[in-house]
Amino acid sequence: MTHGNCPSCSGRSASPQSSAWCASLIGCAGSVASLYVSYTYDLAAGGSVVVVLTALFALTWCLAPRHGLLAKLVRRPDPAAPLPAGP
Repeated sequence: MTHGNCPSCSGRSASPQSSAWCASLIGCAGSVASLYVSYTYDLAAGGSVVVVLTALFALTWCLAPRHGLLAKLVRRPDPAAPLPAGP
């Protein structure tokens, strides 16, 4: 299962098992990437893990298809909604 095929990552409804697999894959990939950054730049491993996984969380929070910050900025207003009252 890859990141692009994971229903929970792509915004479709998913079972708890597929969500757990997707979260595990993202966590493992982030941990491996952070250990690589730690080794390459001679940094503390624990701090690198925290920074990289926090950055991944912030990225997924911003790009979430339903509730992310980008989705809220791009979302169009409902044309059937009543117009706000004027002054």
